[in-house]
Amino acid sequence: MAARTGAYASAVDHFLCSLAEHYRERAVGVVLTGSGHDGAVGIREIKAAGGFTLVQVPGEAAFDSMPRAAIATGAVDLVLPLPRELEFYADSGAPEGALYLASIQTTSPFKGARDLVCRLKENGHEVILASSAKAQEVDHYLDLLEVREIVDGWTTSADVERTKPAPDLYRSVVDDLGVRPAEAIALEDSANGIAAAKAAGLQVVAVPNALTKDMDLSAADLRLSSLAAMPLEAVLAALRRD
Repeated sequence: MAARTGAYASAVDHFLCSLAEHYRERAVGVVLTGSGHDGAVGIREIKAAGGFTLVQVPGEAAFDSMPRAAIATGAVDLVLPLPRELEFYADSGAPEGALYLASIQTTSPFKGARDLVCRLKENGHEVILASSAKAQEVDHYLDLLEVREIVDGWTTSADVERTKPAPDLYRSVVDDLGVRPAEAIALEDSANGIAAAKAAGLQVVAVPNALTKDMDLSAADLRLSSLAAMPLEAVLAALRRD
């Protein structure tokens, strides 16, 4: 680790990156209130190593720039009000992974997500889910959206060496589809996801979520307020014009 120390601007990042290097998938990174971007690099390293990352809800933080910077990496597993929930899970004796599983079980899908998948399939398009998340989270969302039997496949962090913002996930997708990158469209809600898709050569439609709606997603080819904001045909026409 000593040879890499100079690469990190803060002690927080150095600490989190050390956790990632030495504990890999057993590492847990937590970013709470604070100013600046401290912790963002470390959170990304922990996620890349297969660990778990958790960030305080920015709106409840006394200083929200650290939580927002961490969320902007696209490498955060869970955003929660803290420290109340951490204290609850620590005191509950919950088994390893219970916090993670409890969070995704209560997550709601994007409005219009299932309808969009169905419309795409009805129009002869293939749909593959490309996610930096763990396989267990993707598994949950497939059932939550009721699209497991509809989509043509899915790629998770377990299938590639590098996750978003690296292009590996999307390169894997276009290979699976047997198409040129320019023939594929990615739907993304984060800057890292957009960067990954663009680096792989795809066109990108940005549909921000509640945490990314105020972030710079201008690298996308098209931005929508929601999946239901524009008819599919209009989206495809807009991308063709570009």
